[in-house]
Amino acid sequence: MATKTKVKTYRNGEPINLEYHECDGCEVLYINGHKTHEAGCPFEWKDYKVECKNCDKLFYPEFDRQELCSNHCYADYWDLPCDCEFCIELELELQNEDC
Repeated sequence: MATKTKVKTYRNGEPINLEYHECDGCEVLYINGHKTHEAGCPFEWKDYKVECKNCDKLFYPEFDRQELCSNHCYADYWDLPCDCEFCIELELELQNEDC
């Protein structure tokens, strides 16, 4: 009899396929009753929040070693122009005040 694979998601919302354990990259360990990844698991980063280097907000990363929570924070951190809705509206308001 074939086993069914259940589709679940990591905490960052990315879907994963599970058969026997709750991680495709390692054997899940239970230490003092808490589920943990094995040391060196390639998917460990998906389950832990990271602090944004720009705004200090905690967020679940979308890719490994992600340090900034959004495109807006990326642009702000590196002093680049930003084209997000917030920045566009802010720029329009500033232009209207100058008139």
